Amino acid sequence: MAFHFSHRGYFAEVAEVSVAPDGSLKVHRVTVVGDVGPIINLSGAENQVQGSVIDALGAAWLQEVTIDRGRVAQANFDTYPLLRIMDTPQVDVHFVQSKNPPPASASPAIRRCRPPCATRSSPPPASASARSR
Repeated sequence: MAFHFSHRGYFAEVAEVSVAPDGSLKVHRVTVVGDVGPIINLSGAENQVQGSVIDALGAAWLQEVTIDRGRVAQANFDTYPLLRIMDTPQVDVHFVQSKNPPPASASPAIRRCRPPCATRSSPPPASASARSR
């Protein structure tokens, strides 16, 4: 569970997570509630928040930059894996319709998904680790 206020937007996120016997995490669902003031394009706002959650999970599970002999080892996306659709949990998004001034985007949602969903010591999903080999 996490809460965040940023860019005039309020976001709360709850993650349903299980731990396998080997210690790996499985995020089954992330529920996000946001208050970003009046929403003009609900579908677009929902998609922005869903993308923020998926991006945060990918950053927590898969993305790292390593330096080898003074150079970044990840040259392109084939060596810098991104979270794939089959590894993403269900993301439920709800908005509170309020009179707060709207932020520029729903990007504040990205900051809070990492703590409730994963830690850097958590292994990536099995399908992602197979791709990164």
